[in-house]
Amino acid sequence: MVNKSPVVVEGSKLGVESWCAKVVLPCIHKQLVCQRNSKDPHMLQSFTKVALLLNPECATFWNIRKELLQKDVLEALNELRFTNIILTSHPKSPETFVHKRWVVSYILSNKCHPWNSSNHISESIANDLQIILRTELEGSRQAASGYSSNYNAWSHRIWIVEKLAQSSTEVLQSELQESRGWVMQHVSEHSGFQYRQFLLKKLDRVECLLDEFHFIDDLLRCYPGHEAIWNHRRALFNLAKVKHRETHRGAVSLDEGHINIRPKMARLQEPQQELPRQSRVQELNQNLHHVTGHVTGPVVDHLTSLCELVKFSSEQERLQLIVRSSTGSEHTVQERYCKRYLEWLERFQT
Repeated sequence: MVNKSPVVVEGSKLGVESWCAKVVLPCIHKQLVCQRNSKDPHMLQSFTKVALLLNPECATFWNIRKELLQKDVLEALNELRFTNIILTSHPKSPETFVHKRWVVSYILSNKCHPWNSSNHISESIANDLQIILRTELEGSRQAASGYSSNYNAWSHRIWIVEKLAQSSTEVLQSELQESRGWVMQHVSEHSGFQYRQFLLKKLDRVECLLDEFHFIDDLLRCYPGHEAIWNHRRALFNLAKVKHRETHRGAVSLDEGHINIRPKMARLQEPQQELPRQSRVQELNQNLHHVTGHVTGPVVDHLTSLCELVKFSSEQERLQLIVRSSTGSEHTVQERYCKRYLEWLERFQT
């Protein structure tokens, strides 16, 4: 009988075989209970590090590290990097993501926020927070790639963008571009598409919606038969419909506001027949340019494109072209998903 050592050493890396975790973990837990009030906090740091690498779902271990952080035994950025290491072997660990949020909140409570114009902060603090933002975005990306449909990773990424980046336009646009490549490699995962829906809602820009529709058209052609893409299209169409209603109401209220600004325009002779919508908007733009000196031409282009986008006939025609581009069994699957989508669209329009 050979007594084989469970310790594995490769270069500068140390590992243990999985079978010994059941033996090592109880011993570490016993030591932590005995050493928790020890005057040597570095011993607690070492014990909790090993314990969490073996089992990150023990909240007691994380709480000990929170205490060490508050005593300045641990450094916050290094702690976030440590959690990223844990996520490489436990990518869906809920307790790890909870600890991450606590650490980020602890950092923000002790530093002024660089996106808050009322705070005067040093360049070094702003740089530190940028590093933390990049660290967390990279950690959540690796976790999402390490476990399919990793809701914990994507919800943490949303929380980071809202909390740490304050949903800044620059970060949102960067994330929209960054996540494009990820969803192209994971077309069956709903979580990545839901993250893009969050970004689009926050950006609230017509051109972003139009670009996303073109992107989804390409995905449906290249990767036929994936339900996640079709579900994303439903959410996207719903966003476009909401944006179309908001834009339409904005144009009407703007027209009324213009009449209030220039009362004499209300005395202009009304045409015998109603002008086409495009002509009315062009006239409104000319009047606004005369009053304020601003040209609103690009808004007209977006509104016209959005009006075309949300038409049932237009959407039906685009999808029929996409379905025709598929062949064989893929065509059958695409046709089935397209039929369901159009049935939903009919109900949505009513």
